[in-house]
Amino acid sequence: MTSGMPSGEDLLALIRRQSAERRANPRGFLCEFLQTYWYEFTEEDQRANWERQVEQYPWYAEDLLACADAVLADPPEDLATLLEDCGGVWLDGQAPADWLRERRAELGRVYSAATGGS
Repeated sequence: MTSGMPSGEDLLALIRRQSAERRANPRGFLCEFLQTYWYEFTEEDQRANWERQVEQYPWYAEDLLACADAVLADPPEDLATLLEDCGGVWLDGQAPADWLRERRAELGRVYSAATGGS
């Protein structure tokens, strides 16, 4: 083992802890994802960002899909504001839940194709 590197068990525990934290705050994690991987990127870059997350950090991708599902299960009244502020999303008359549902479906298809998951 390399000095300073976590053991496999420690790394797995860290991933599980971070996953639980993300899923406990689905709205916050959705906002974080949009700010980091969506805001001010082209559609091509957004897709590449997502594909990279799925390939390199599938547990992160699983968390995002679960959080999107949780937000869609009970959409907040200010979902449009969240999407605009966090992701630079301009809805142009589209219902915010519809936009998120469509993106979740697209991201889910990429995830499923790469991992065989849902």
